[in-house]
Amino acid sequence: MRRSARGVVLSEEGQILLFKFVFERAYGQKVLWITPGGELKSGEDYADALIREVTEETGFALETVGPWIWTRRIPIEGVDSRFTSYERYFLLKPGDMEVSIQNLTAAEKSMFRDYRWWDIDEILASGEEFAPPNLAELVRDLLSGNVPAHPMDID
Repeated sequence: MRRSARGVVLSEEGQILLFKFVFERAYGQKVLWITPGGELKSGEDYADALIREVTEETGFALETVGPWIWTRRIPIEGVDSRFTSYERYFLLKPGDMEVSIQNLTAAEKSMFRDYRWWDIDEILASGEEFAPPNLAELVRDLLSGNVPAHPMDID
């Protein structure tokens, strides 16, 4: 099982920050818009991993993370094997919204294609693929003030 921490980064204008990555698969490629974040390293907890990953991917200098809002378990068809990705999503509202991708790792740089701030309506109207697939509806709930008191399972 691969454990990951992901950040739902929301702007004051109600936009979400997403990154476009190309994931190599055994049977071709998958292109997804995803939230910042990534795999926990040995000895890291979810908050530490998220702070490290968000700093690498966005340049935001986080000291703490917001509430754990969602949990997702998904089977992944990797290049060499199948595995389950266990993901915890945390709500983030950093003060500094200037994105810098200068600290992406070599592996991230090889898969990275773009980043942008998305409005919910843009996500709904887009032909692009997002992860999780129901991201627009989930974020709409957050923007309406419905931040879950306990993490929701969004499988």
